[in-house]
Amino acid sequence: MAPDAGSYEFYPITGIPVPDPDCCAETPDQKSDPYAEINRKVPVRQDIDEWSTNQRNRRQVDLFILALEKLQKRDPKERLSYFQIAGIKPTAKRYYSMES
Repeated sequence: MAPDAGSYEFYPITGIPVPDPDCCAETPDQKSDPYAEINRKVPVRQDIDEWSTNQRNRRQVDLFILALEKLQKRDPKERLSYFQIAGIKPTAKRYYSMES
């Protein structure tokens, strides 16, 4: 029998925190930092084809592939395996337990 859906805890996905530029005065460090404006903006999600073929992203792509490979090698019965995570959907016949 499936547990009561009300007993689950959910982890909210809030996105990348971005400081409010209107809330505080600039500090001397921000004025001298050439990347201050860049760091304040939320990065746009890149298209997978562009991201994976851009040489500037080579380290990111390498780390992504290594992490994905490690995830896919987990036992499919493990709660945090690629198989179990890929099976999460709103119409699942089996609830995904948030407990470890």
